[in-house]
Amino acid sequence: MKIVRASSGSTWERSFGYARATRAGALILVSGTLGADALGRPAAPDAHGQTRAALAIVDEALRRLGGGLDSVLRLRVHFVDPEVGPGVLAALHEAFGEALPALTTVRVAGLADPAFLVELEADAVVRDDRDPAFPRARPAGDEEAD
Repeated sequence: MKIVRASSGSTWERSFGYARATRAGALILVSGTLGADALGRPAAPDAHGQTRAALAIVDEALRRLGGGLDSVLRLRVHFVDPEVGPGVLAALHEAFGEALPALTTVRVAGLADPAFLVELEADAVVRDDRDPAFPRARPAGDEEAD
C-alpha cells in the first residue's frame, strides 16, 4: 500500500519529528494540531481563534493529500479547561456547518505550551487512488513509501 506524508513545515513537526498528516489508501490521519503561527506561538489568545487556526492547518494538510474538512469522519478535541468549550464549538460549527464529524472531547492537564488551549486530531476518508472510478494525482512534493 502506498503511504504519502504531508508536512506543514511547522516548528513542532521539525522539533518532534512527525508528519502533519499521513495517507494510506483512502484513509488520512492528521496529527495533533495546535492553532499555532509560523513561529510555533498561539495564533490567537482565545479558544475560538486557536480552534479556527488549527482547523485551517488540518484543512491544508488534508487538501495536500486529496481531502478537505468535508472528508473528516472523526475529530478529537483535547482542551485544558471546560470553559473553552463554547469557543471551540463555535469554531467547529463555522468550519463544518451541519456536516459535523463524530466528535470526542478530552480534557487534558496541559498541552505543549501553557498558552495553548486546544489541540485537534482528525481522521478522514477520501477517494482511493487505486479506484479507477475516482482517479487522483499524487500530491506534489510529498514523500511516498511502499
